[in-house]
Amino acid sequence: IGADFHADRAVDLLAAQNPPPPRKAFLEGLQRGLARGEGLAKALEQENRALVTGMEIALVSAGETSGRLAQPLEHLARYFAAFDSGMRQAKGAMIYPLILVHLGIVLPELPALIVDTGGGSPLASIVTKIAVFWLLALVVWQIWKWISATAVKSAALDRVLNRLPLIGQARRHW
Repeated sequence: IGADFHADRAVDLLAAQNPPPPRKAFLEGLQRGLARGEGLAKALEQENRALVTGMEIALVSAGETSGRLAQPLEHLARYFAAFDSGMRQAKGAMIYPLILVHLGIVLPELPALIVDTGGGSPLASIVTKIAVFWLLALVVWQIWKWISATAVKSAALDRVLNRLPLIGQARRHW
């Protein structure tokens, strides 16, 4: 867009680079909307509504209205690059605690694996404990997703979440 390509040509060029399937589906949605003669914001809203937020649509719409579409797209590119970098750092930071949890489950059972104590299968105990850990982690993750989605619509819940140590600071940052 900043190089003065038309939006449909820019999307075609991006789609021709063999992107990963989710990105390809997103670009194909844009192509369909642009082929109908819609603007970029309208194509985003109608074809990719599940993938974009109101903020993104508003930025693109404002850029189209002002005739300066490259600037909001640059803002979005920086935002998504920062978000991606933050997610990579967060995932990297979680590896060590996950290793410790698994070691905390396995190491106490090692003597029973080596020496038969007659107290049942230590391997079954390890597998059960790891399964319970991951089940609890999944439940906590789903509850967090629900609470976060609810907080978008509830100012009171949003305030409560923002007051939580560490979590509130991260939420305010993003």
